[in-house]
Amino acid sequence: MEVRILAVGDVCGEPGMSFLSNRLKEYIMVNPKATVAAIREATALLLEDGKLNLIGKPNKMKVFKTKMENTKEFGLRSDINFLLKA
Repeated sequence: MEVRILAVGDVCGEPGMSFLSNRLKEYIMVNPKATVAAIREATALLLEDGKLNLIGKPNKMKVFKTKMENTKEFGLRSDINFLLKA
């Protein structure tokens, strides 16, 4: 599994949203098969016993795939193990 950290910050409305959104668009255009998980401040992805969980502050994360229009949100209790296969 390949992991890339593209940016650290809030991609959901805080200042800098347009900057991060543009960087995500550029990355997805160059890497059209990539799946990008954007987590918010005070959250983390924890891989434990082969299961992936979003932990921390009760926020949602966004997952972008192929196009920015294909965005889905996932919460703390969502099944996000599909990211391990992406």
